[in-house]
Amino acid sequence: MSGLILIIEQPIRVDDLIEVESQRGIVVDVGARCTRMGRDDGVDLMGPNSRLLENTVINRTLADPRIRTSIRVGFSRTARRRNVSRRSWSKPRGTIRR
Repeated sequence: MSGLILIIEQPIRVDDLIEVESQRGIVVDVGARCTRMGRDDGVDLMGPNSRLLENTVINRTLADPRIRTSIRVGFSRTARRRNVSRRSWSKPRGTIRR
């Protein structure tokens, strides 16, 4: 029954980035009995759909497919200050894809 609710209402969809019970990953498949999601480290998790309905689910891409994140960057102490400033405020050269 819970699989039918997820399929009809679509609170989560394939390619959504979700967090459930401290697990974070991208939804790979929403089936009638279970949902499969892939983590960043390559591990796939399968869980019963009832867990998605009974627990709080954070869907980071439900309303907007863009994701905001922070990246820590370090420079060596010998780097020139002018180059560090210029490179840290320039636009990224590529797009990171999921």
